[in-house]
Formats: sequence, C-alpha cells, structure tokens
Amino acid sequence: MNGLPNTRKPMPMKKLALAACLIVYQSAQLYAQASQAWDAQPLGATPQTSASVLEEADNQRAAAVKLFGESKYDAAVAAAKRAAELFEQADGGESAETAKALSLLAYYYDFTGQVNQAEPLFRRAVSIWEKKHGAESVDYFDALRRYASLLHRKKRDDAAEKFGRRASELGARLKVWEHATAKTG
Repeated sequence: MNGLPNTRKPMPMKKLALAACLIVYQSAQLYAQASQAWDAQPLGATPQTSASVLEEADNQRAAAVKLFGESKYDAAVAAAKRAAELFEQADGGESAETAKALSLLAYYYDFTGQVNQAEPLFRRAVSIWEKKHGAESVDYFDALRRYASLLHRKKRDDAAEKFGRRASELGARLKVWEHATAKTG
C-alpha cells in the first residue's frame, strides 16, 4: 500500500479472537455505564455537563435569593434546595459553592422555623469550610454565626458558645464588623 514491506508477523488466530473478545467486553462495559447515566436522567432530558449544572445551580441560588426578598419563603426554600443539590452533583459536595448553598438553605430553613432541617446543613457547611477551604471567609463566618444562633435557640449553649466564639474571632480577623458598620453607618 505505502510501498514498504510488511515486516509484522500475522497474529495467531487465537490471540486475534481473544483481542476481539476483550474489545467487545470493554465496549459492553462502556455502553452499560453510559446507559445507566442516561437512564438516571428524567424522561426527555439530556445529560448535563458540569458547566451547565453549575450554571443552573447559580440560577437557582439567584432565584432563591430573589424569592426570599419577595417574602416567597416556600419557593425560596425549594430553589435553594435545588441549588444545593445541583452544586453537590457538579462538584461532589466538597466545594466552597456547595458550602455556601448548604448554608443558604439552612438559613432559609431556620428562618421558616424548620430548625431540625437547618442544623445538619449548617454543620455540614461549616465542616466543608474547615476541611477543604480554610477558615478565612466571610461565607464561613456567616455559617458559623448563624449556626451558633440556632444552637443557642435550641438551648445548646455550650455548642453555641463554641461556634459563636469561632465566629467572633473570625469576624475580628476579617474585620467583618467594621465593614458592616461602615455600610450601615
């Protein structure tokens, strides 16, 4: 074909058959994995890329904030819950965006009187900040402060004091109080 002599020895028939079987087996495994991923999607949906999931999560979070500002609390909780689910789906549940989404949902649950649903979300958000993203963030400060407030209202004063102290120390380091008073004063 290309003018060069063929110096490769022909593959024995047994090896050729084994190689073909291996290729078919691997193709079947890949097909099964793709089929499972496709089946997990709602009917009529197309699989989403991580970027499109993140975009939808951002949109849901923005909608939640808007709805909350309009006093549409049930709708805000639903949108915040969907945003948290999408962030977890997109990043495995360990990103700063997931922690922020969980903290927002926890705040909305707490605000609407659903403190038992809020507490584990605050705890998880705080844990993600501490383990993965360092503890020098205003978002982490908000989660600590709100979690401490919830614990105090549940009469768990030792835990409330612990998280409240951490929030105060972080607020002082970040100079959060100075920024808050500068905006309002």
